[in-house]
Amino acid sequence: MAVAEIPVELQNIIVENVSDPADLHRIAQVSRDFNFLSFSRLCSLYNVHPHGGILRLDKATLPILSSLAISLSMVGETFHFLRCDLTSIQAPDELLKQTRSLCNFVKILGSVQTANVYTVNAGPKEWEDTMAAVYDTLASKASDLHIRTLAQSTTAPSRNDKLTEVLQESLLPSADRIGNSRCVKPTNLLESCNLQTLPTFLQSTLLYQLNAAYRLTSLTFRYISNCQEWDDFIDHLRLPFLATLTISHCIIPGKTFSTFLNNHPTITSFDFHHNTHLRNNPLILPSGILPRLNKLRTSSEYLIRYFPPLDTFPDLTMVSLPAGDMARDSNRSTMVLKALIPCVNDITLSLEFDYVQCLDHWLRENLDRAHEVQHVNRCLKESDPTRDLSCVKALKLDSSMIACSTDGVVDLLVKWLCIFPALARVFIMRPCLPAVFTRDRFEEFAKSVARGSQVVKTISVEADDLGIWTWCC
Repeated sequence: MAVAEIPVELQNIIVENVSDPADLHRIAQVSRDFNFLSFSRLCSLYNVHPHGGILRLDKATLPILSSLAISLSMVGETFHFLRCDLTSIQAPDELLKQTRSLCNFVKILGSVQTANVYTVNAGPKEWEDTMAAVYDTLASKASDLHIRTLAQSTTAPSRNDKLTEVLQESLLPSADRIGNSRCVKPTNLLESCNLQTLPTFLQSTLLYQLNAAYRLTSLTFRYISNCQEWDDFIDHLRLPFLATLTISHCIIPGKTFSTFLNNHPTITSFDFHHNTHLRNNPLILPSGILPRLNKLRTSSEYLIRYFPPLDTFPDLTMVSLPAGDMARDSNRSTMVLKALIPCVNDITLSLEFDYVQCLDHWLRENLDRAHEVQHVNRCLKESDPTRDLSCVKALKLDSSMIACSTDGVVDLLVKWLCIFPALARVFIMRPCLPAVFTRDRFEEFAKSVARGSQVVKTISVEADDLGIWTWCC
């Protein structure tokens, strides 16, 4: 009997009684019908469900890629989310084999909204070339690309002598690219890119694709320690529509980084935290940099040491500060609040607390300082900086901690919120409040704030069911 003459019922019975993935892969090669049936059976065995537009791959599920590539017409060529983790594959031969399968798959893939790829930092030349081809292809098909490689074993790797030459060659052959960007047809679909570490073998590919990404508006760098190579990399980046920049846990090449920011005046949102720099290459951000900056998230230390006065940012309307370090150092708390005073616009201030007693300690320190300044230093004409924050019209208290604050935090919040001279809107996330915080207690809290402040208009808190309670004063 020819394969085409086998009844569908018999084909189903054959496939359903095969449990070895290797046998199913072989059966899938027999005919198109067997391929569809085997693919469905493989999806069940590997617990992969691509029909919903979401595909998650790891060491256990990567073998399905070859069958999936053949069966794309069955599940659709467009995915909303693709996640592939290659980091758990130890054998070099197996890693190369699965990376090749991934490369072949993404080449025939139509498009993907978000692509997440986790891989090792370096490997044999053949594997590196294949991996670079994967990213090269994904950059032309994904809107949101996340590249996450394992961190290097050293923070001071040797410099690649040919790196600068490679980077120069990777630049697009176009003069005055930013000025003439409207005349150039976009060459890829990238709108946002998240880079975690910056392995040498990927730099030329990434630089070319980023410079070709005329839709790119969001860029993230994390955990980059090869400072010298990153210096060369960002020195050659030209992103004419970059609006959102996030940098964390990196060693910053100070002078070049400042130039990079200066070359991208389109940035409106800047998230900069948990970074450091080399002593011989300090970070200095001059006045006039980032003229369109609207949202800033950074630590108190960076705001005090590295940033110019905030009145040099004419469009700034939101400042987010992790408050953990300030809660441990009351002097730093005073300095950072003073740094906010010159803001020329009405701003939203967001304070982010990171451990259970952090908010309580912050409030006690601020209230004690306010009391001391008001009663002891009156003759010196000093004032508590909170009383001078007329620019703060909205306040958000957030927290990454799991446990809730203590019961005493409510009374402290009432006293502290009433110090602000122009605060109109307050929003408090659930972990910043006591473990038991009912609707009645919220209303009592809101009424207490209203009695003590003539300017607060609305108070909102996150409820236990993640809904929002709001009180209009």
